[in-house]
Amino acid sequence: MSSSALARSRKRRRGIEPVCQGVFAPLAHPLVLVLARLRMPPPPVALAAAVAVLDVFEEEGEARAAAHAKAELGEVALHDGRIADAVALLRQAFDALMAGEHDAELALVAAELGRYLVFSGANDEAFPRLELALEIAEALQLHDVLSHALNTKSVVLDRSGRHEEARLLVRHALEVALEHDAPGAAWRAYNNLAFLLDQADRTEEV
Repeated sequence: MSSSALARSRKRRRGIEPVCQGVFAPLAHPLVLVLARLRMPPPPVALAAAVAVLDVFEEEGEARAAAHAKAELGEVALHDGRIADAVALLRQAFDALMAGEHDAELALVAAELGRYLVFSGANDEAFPRLELALEIAEALQLHDVLSHALNTKSVVLDRSGRHEEARLLVRHALEVALEHDAPGAAWRAYNNLAFLLDQADRTEEV
């Protein structure tokens, strides 16, 4: 980036900082994850600030920070019902993170991309993303990510007609979540298990 372009980018960063106060983490350094969890739906000013932050990261060549921003914006899009936009943003985040280490951030984005793809009906594309998330989560003992990825994989298996395998997998997801105090993952697993058992007319097992 030229010196004049960098100066313009820094000026824009200073301009959006006041807008981001109370919504995003500090913008002191572009590698800081600045997109805090947004209220759903986010205030228009917060969403506009998020897009502005993403633009700054991309202008400054901060690919990893831009991937973080895209992942957060993808979550906003999903909650807003814009599934195609959510999938597109998560794909971009995933591709950027794949260029680096197979770490916790990649595991989380891979699991979320898999979930978004399942929502959109792209089960075949979701499967390898979920397998990668599971591989990293098991290696790094990321129990919350592991439970969520198992949960989503159970949906893919159920849609493929592998109903018994799906029930076994979601039970495992529930066990992992309960054992490692991950209430959000446990709630999702329990709901999915109840659905699968109801589908099989085995509600007495819930």
